[in-house]
Amino acid sequence: MKHHTHATPINSPAPQMRQHTYDLTKLLPLIDSLFDWGAAVTPDSDDEPVIDSLILSQMTNQLPVEHEFDHSKLLLAVLPVAPRFLGEPPLQLVITTDSLHLLDRTQSQIINDSFKHHEHIAFDNAFRSAAATLLKGMHCVHASHNIPMANWRFTLIPLKPSEHWENQRLWINPATIENYSQDLTKGHHDCTQANKLLITTYGLMLKGPVRPDTLKSQIIRGILSHSARKRMHEAVSPGSDTPLMSYLEYPSTPLLNRIFGGLTTYHIPGTRSQLMDTYRIHTSLADNRSWVRKEEHAQEKHRKWHQEMELADKKHLCQICGRE
Repeated sequence: MKHHTHATPINSPAPQMRQHTYDLTKLLPLIDSLFDWGAAVTPDSDDEPVIDSLILSQMTNQLPVEHEFDHSKLLLAVLPVAPRFLGEPPLQLVITTDSLHLLDRTQSQIINDSFKHHEHIAFDNAFRSAAATLLKGMHCVHASHNIPMANWRFTLIPLKPSEHWENQRLWINPATIENYSQDLTKGHHDCTQANKLLITTYGLMLKGPVRPDTLKSQIIRGILSHSARKRMHEAVSPGSDTPLMSYLEYPSTPLLNRIFGGLTTYHIPGTRSQLMDTYRIHTSLADNRSWVRKEEHAQEKHRKWHQEMELADKKHLCQICGRE
C-alpha cells in the first residue's frame, strides 16, 4: 500500500479568521497510523486506497472500540466502518481535529448528542423541519432527513446511504473537503459508472456516494445552516458584505473556493430569530399532535372499557334469567 500524501489546506487571508480552527497538526500523525495499519493488512498494494467501509475496517483494526465520547469536540467526519465480526452492526469512525474514535454507537446517537451539547436542544424532527423551512427559500430541501447537522461551531452534511458504506450515510464537515472528482483512470468512459472520489484535507480519499452537483448543493446547505446558527449566537449581527468563507473561518480549498464564490453574510437565510421562531411553531404543532394522539388513545381505551362493561352486564343478566 502506497503511503499517502496530505493535502495541506491554505488558510484564507481574511483578518478575522482564527488560524487554529481547522489546524490538523495533531490529527495528521494519527491518519498516518491508519495507513500503516492498513499496509500491514494489504502489504502488496501499491496504490493509494480509495476508502470504503471495508478498507476503513482494515485500517482501524488497531483502534480500540469506545463506548463514550467527548461531544465538545469539533467533528470532521462520522464514517461507517464494516463490523469486525459477522452479524454485528457497523461501527463509526469519528474524526475530530485532534483525535480518532471508533465508536459502537449509532450515527443518530453521535449526531444528536453532539448537536445537543452545542445547542442545548434536540436535533429532532421539529428542528429539522424548521431548518428545512428556512433553507427552502434559497436551495430547495425536499426532505428533513437531508438537513445538515449545523451548530454555532461547525456543520456536518449527510451524504446518501451507499452499499460501499454499509448502506449508511457519510457525515462530512465541508470545511475539510479538498476536492471531489470522477475517477476515470480505470477504463470508465461513463461518468455514472466511474468512482466518485471525495478528497479530504486530512489525507483520506473516500469513495463518494453522490454526484458532484449533489455534493455542491449539500455543501451550500451546510454552510448556510452553519452561518445561520453562528449569527444567532453572536451578540452583534455581522454586516452584509463579509465573505462567508471568512465569517465561518473555513480554510481555502479548491472545491470550497469554487462553491463560496461571491457568497457573503448577505446570503445567510432568514432573519436572526427566524429559525428558532419556526422551530417553536413546529414544536407546538408536534406537541398538539401528540396531545391529540393521547386523547384519541384515552378515548379508545374508554370505549373498549364501556364495551367490556356492557358485555359483562349482559352475561350477568343472562345468568340471572337462567336461574329464574
